[in-house]
Formats: sequence, C-alpha cells, structure tokens
Amino acid sequence: MASPGRKTARVRRTWPDPGWAVLLLLGLLWLLLLGQAEPTPMARVLLLDELWYLDQAVAPEGPPHFMSPLYPGLLRLSGVEGPVPDALVQDPSALRAMRLFQILCWLGTVGLLRLIAGRVMSDLGVTGRARLGLAWLPPLLFAMYAPAAVYTLTLLVEVPLVFLVTLFFYLLPHGRHRPWALPLAALVLGVAGLLRTSTLVLWPLLLWQGWGLMAGRRRLAGVGLLLLATALPLAVPSGENSRHAGHLAGPTLNGGLNFHIGNGPDANGFYTAPADLDWRSDPAGVSILRNRYGRAVAGVAEADAAWWRMGLAAVRENPLRSLGLWGRKVWLHLQAWEIDQLTPLAAWTSQVPLLKAFWVPWGLLVMLGLTGVGARRLSGVQMWLAAVGLLVTGQSLFFVVSRYRLVLVPLLCLLAAAGLGRLWLWWQGRREAGARFPRAVIVALVLGGLVITPWQLTETRARWRPLIQANEGRRWAILGEFLGSDADLAKAEALYRSAVATGPDSAEPWLGLAAVLEARDNRPEARRVLLDSEKVLPRHLATRKMRLTLMLSDGHRSDALELARRILADHPRDADTLHNASVLLAGFGNMDAALVMARRLFETHPEDPQGAVDLGVLLARAGDLNAAADVFRQGLRRNPGHPALLRNLDLVAADR
Repeated sequence: MASPGRKTARVRRTWPDPGWAVLLLLGLLWLLLLGQAEPTPMARVLLLDELWYLDQAVAPEGPPHFMSPLYPGLLRLSGVEGPVPDALVQDPSALRAMRLFQILCWLGTVGLLRLIAGRVMSDLGVTGRARLGLAWLPPLLFAMYAPAAVYTLTLLVEVPLVFLVTLFFYLLPHGRHRPWALPLAALVLGVAGLLRTSTLVLWPLLLWQGWGLMAGRRRLAGVGLLLLATALPLAVPSGENSRHAGHLAGPTLNGGLNFHIGNGPDANGFYTAPADLDWRSDPAGVSILRNRYGRAVAGVAEADAAWWRMGLAAVRENPLRSLGLWGRKVWLHLQAWEIDQLTPLAAWTSQVPLLKAFWVPWGLLVMLGLTGVGARRLSGVQMWLAAVGLLVTGQSLFFVVSRYRLVLVPLLCLLAAAGLGRLWLWWQGRREAGARFPRAVIVALVLGGLVITPWQLTETRARWRPLIQANEGRRWAILGEFLGSDADLAKAEALYRSAVATGPDSAEPWLGLAAVLEARDNRPEARRVLLDSEKVLPRHLATRKMRLTLMLSDGHRSDALELARRILADHPRDADTLHNASVLLAGFGNMDAALVMARRLFETHPEDPQGAVDLGVLLARAGDLNAAADVFRQGLRRNPGHPALLRNLDLVAADR
C-alpha cells in the first residue's frame, strides 16, 4: 500500500491490437455478403468489361492483348470453364473462386493499411490509445467504403489492383534498410501495370525513393535494376502486341479508344462510349471507325493507332479546350459524386441490403485525405501526396468513372490518418509553449469542402439517373428471359418505364422497354413505344433499326422497306439496314436495286460475310454464276470456313 500523503504512480493502461479479430470479423461479414449477392441479377448477369474478361479467360487465341493481360489469366486460374452463355447469365458457383480471391485481396489491403498506418503513427510520435485508433482509421475507412465492396463482387481488375498498389507503398520505405525491397516494389508495380497500365505513372516514386540510397556509379546501375524489375512482368504481353502491331506497343491496346473517348469532339470528362460499341465482338471499335469515320482498319492494333491519331488531332485542333477538359477531369476525380453509371451502386444496395452497412462516402475520403497536407513533411506522406497527384494527372488524360478512382482510396485513407494524427498532437500539446496550430490541416478541410461539391453537375446527374435505372432493368430483363420468369421481366419493365419517364432523351431506356415488351409478348405496345421514341429522338439509328426488325418479324414488308429507305438516307453505310433493304427489294422483285444494296454492303463492309452472301446469291439468281463464285471466294478469303459461303460456293459449282 502507498503511505499516507504520497501519490501513487499512475499505471498506463495498454490496449491490445485487435488485428486478427477484426480481420476475422470482416471475413465473416464477407461470407454473409457473398451469400446475399450471388443470387442477384447484379452478380449473375455479366456485361461490358466483365463479359470481355470472361470470354478472354477461355478463348483459345492469344494476342493481341486489348485490355489487362493478367486478369483473364487470374480468372482462368480460378477455375472458370467454358464461355459465357449467350444469355449472359452465369452460374454463381462458377465465379465463386474468383470472388473469394478478390475478397482475400480486399482483406489483404485492409491488413497492409493497418501496417503502414502503424508505422506513420510511430514516425509522428503518437502514442497510447490515440496511436491505436489512428492506426486503425485507414483500414476501417477502406473497409467501410461501399464501392470497394461492390467491385470486390464484380469481375473487374479494381480490387487486385488496389491490393498491389497498397503493397507497393508498403514496400517503398523498406528500401532504406533492406536492399531487396525496392526491386520487389518495382516488380509489384510491373504486375499492377498488367492490370491497368496507368498505374505505371507511379514509377518516378521508385526513383525518388532509391536515388538517395544509391551513390556514385551504383546509382545508374540501381536505376537500371528498377527499370528491369518493372519491365519484367510487362515484357511478354508488350512483345506479343508489338509483333502483332508491327511496331513498339504496350501490354494493352485500348489506350487509343479511351483517349478518344476522353478527348474527342464529344468528350465531357466522363465515360461516354459510342452507343454502337460492341464490347463482345468488337471492343476496339473497328466497325465504328469504318462505318462512322470511313477509316478501314484491320484488327485491334490498327484500330488502336487510328483512335490515338483521332484523339491527338482533336487535342491539337483546340488545345485550350483540351486543357480545360483535363482540368475538369482532375476536379471530377475529387468531387463527391460517385460517378457510378457503369456499376450502379444504388442497384447493388437495393439487391444486397448488407451493403447499406458500408457507410463511408467518397466525399468524406477526399476531405479527410486532404488533411494529410498538414503532415506533408513526413517522407511517407510526401510519397502519398505525390502518388495522388500522379494518378489523378495520368488518369485525367482519359476519363473519370468511379472504379478508376478506387486506386486512390488507400492513399486517401493513409493521408487522413496522417493529417488527423498531426491535429491530435497539436490538441494534446496546445497548452505547451511553441505548439503551433496546424493551419494547413484546417485550410485543407475548407478547400476540400469546396472541391468535393458537385458544382454545375445537377443536369448531368439528372441525365444519368435513367441510364442507371436502365442498367439495372437490363439485368432483370436478361435474367427474366433466361429463367422464363415473367415476374423478373415485370421488374425490368417497371425500371425501364421509370427511366423513360425521367430521361426521355436517352435511347437506352426506350430500347430496353421495347425489348422487354416484346419478350412479354406485347409486340403492339413495343411498336408504339418505339414510335413514341422518334418524337424525342428523331432519326436515332438504334431505335429505328429495332422498329424495322419488329416490322419484318410481323410481316409488314412494305412499311419495313419504306423505313429502311429512310434509315439509309441518314445512315447510308449501316450494314444491318443494307442487308434488310437488299432482301426486301429482292422479295418485291426489284433485283437491280437489291443488287445495288448488296454491292454497297459488300464494298463498305468487306469483313462482313453477310455482304458476300447477299451479293453472291443475287448474282447467282441473275444467272451470273462466275461472278457469284468469285464473290463467294472473296468472302471466304476474308472469313475462312464460313458455312454459308462454303455451301453457296458448292451450289454454284454444281450449277456450273
């Protein structure tokens, strides 16, 4: 016992680190989340990039590598078998292994953030419970960010990429004490570049970190070693693409299309891909280049080069506009709107209620992350601030979507801990002489509030709400047709009708509503909907082509021919309409006009076998068997083994 009048020494209570317990709880949360998500249309119906990656995972052909060369390989290793069904609906169990792998990447990111943040708190000098709380702030902010959870459930590169980038920043400071750490960080960055090439903009940070650790002649050798370690994972796909293209090329060939989307005449900072872009059969936009711009290209590599030339021409034509557009994209990276038109978060949350527990919004991450400016003198914080600047600058050369911003989340979480740690130290020492108020932290918070506000985006957000509803409606419609479920089709119809009511100037809701009505055997209503769409979308190609298809299937040939002529007056190179017009004209006995349409299709779409079939058949009917045989042979040279061309060539040979 202490003697009377003597103060007892105050025992400082230590708080155990709940690391493994937290990771275990998060793992259990993911098991529940996966069980809720797998049966939903958002997880079962595959669209856009997801569909392309799965097709590539089982494709027998190799290069060229259009998008990530690594991700299809990861899907293959996860045990994905067979192509995606034409119905676009996948059995949940077939994708479970890949989703479990991405959950491990998500948990790994949480663990790495805890380790990095603990190191930062030690450098700052924060101790006790504050140190523990601030060290757990970044992993918990990341864990509670809903889009990170959504992208963990999708078949996209985002979560493995985030894990690799976080691992890169975990390894960087170790270079001071462990010679192997920097080359390993370079290797990790190279692997990340196989998922998304834009992450290679972080390479200067390797040079920054390693430059001071090397001296004299060793410096040049060290830089060469870092370059070699980064390039090593990129060598094989880059070499394959270069051989395919006939010139030096990177590991992916989608940069030109993305650059044109982000800087072309129609660019506005967001992802606004051409409406007629076919992600499954023609993701490089070869047919768009030919049909819309009159540029004949052969394959992905030539298309990539053509898109680059067109995008750079737009920049050179109006450099001030391009500079302003780049600045807008920098701002869009930071403002609070999630920009989730490609992966509608509201749809995910409505179908997977457990996602509502993930409460951290993007705007909060940006505001808290900007407080890291107040701790910028720490070397680690300097690296993170520079990394945010490099990533935002590099990605703003293209366009902004929510999932491209995900790679910034771990950095913002770490900056938040550093800034709040600096503020905590001032608060604790505010009564001591010389304790300086961290004005930079407060200024950053104020500026952050201004930056994240979505100024002048009200109209854009209103225009995109119906597109998000249409995205969800399409998934319900696809699943409903696959399962034969009228209840699911009814949900799709309701979503499409709501989208049409709120955004009638967008074509996607009209097209989706008409397709669902047709699937529900309400063809008269589908035709009426498409006719109504022309009042707000006059001369829109896709809606008119769908109406033409309905007319043909209902036997209204005269009306269909008249509509085909009107479509060709506005779109004289459209392949589908040229084919339909040729067939209709031949059916009405106007063989000369039918031949004109078929010849135009054959000449303007040389790679399309339908043009050779149409022209050859009409020539054969006209009695010119030699010319017909020649057309079929030309078609076979462009499309070897095409069954219709082979069959017709045999028939012509037999007649001759």
